[in-house]
Amino acid sequence: MLFRICWLIVILVTTLVAELLCCRVGALFAAPFFLCFYLVVTCNWQIGLAGGIIACVVSEVVLSRSFTALPLLALLVPFAHMWRHNGDRRHAYIQALPGALFGLSYATWFVVGENIVLWPLGFRMAVGESVWIVVLSTVCAAIGFPLMIAILDGIASLAKLPVFCQRSVG
Repeated sequence: MLFRICWLIVILVTTLVAELLCCRVGALFAAPFFLCFYLVVTCNWQIGLAGGIIACVVSEVVLSRSFTALPLLALLVPFAHMWRHNGDRRHAYIQALPGALFGLSYATWFVVGENIVLWPLGFRMAVGESVWIVVLSTVCAAIGFPLMIAILDGIASLAKLPVFCQRSVG
């Protein structure tokens, strides 16, 4: 049990470091969504939702965001549960699809949300800048999600824990 808790802490830190690294280049990396999706498919929806909530709150505190993605996280769990039972988990190009969807939704949610919070027109982002952030975030997510799955699965297989790509359907 202690070993699994340590494993959860390691993947939480790994996903948050990936988000911080992508933020350095101007992309919103959907690390809480990736963590939630990974844990729902690998373990179960309760662990996935708890991990996603923790990652979402920690990410928003560390990055000083004034808008939360928790409502989107609640929509992600049924999608991940469906993917657990029906989705293909073994190919990176298939894994890039949910990654791109998460990146697009996460970035759009935050760009629109932050522009709503910054109500005076002089403080809002320009449309071109907003579109650039959403596009860059989607591309980073489509590439980063399969890469994160490979890294986390590699570590999990060394520790003899369940892995995303070898989880049987159902």
